[in-house]
Amino acid sequence: MSYQRGRLLVAALGFAGFRMLSYDRALWALEERRVEMMLAGFVILICGLAALAYLVMRRMKVDEERDKHERRIMRDIPPPPGSFGV
Repeated sequence: MSYQRGRLLVAALGFAGFRMLSYDRALWALEERRVEMMLAGFVILICGLAALAYLVMRRMKVDEERDKHERRIMRDIPPPPGSFGV
């Protein structure tokens, strides 16, 4: 389609009541959408990293509590008879 026919079509649609986005507004809308999607991706990434850090810290705390419990048990249980206190 030639440039003049395209402009004529846009004008005819405008007179008919169909409002078309201009090229610049369409590009701006796409850019805005891209920025929003990048922001959403960034938020998802940060939330995922926070959840991972929480799980790692929780695991470390569980391991620490288990080790403390095992040390207490080993301290409270007397050595078996015949051992040399190893």
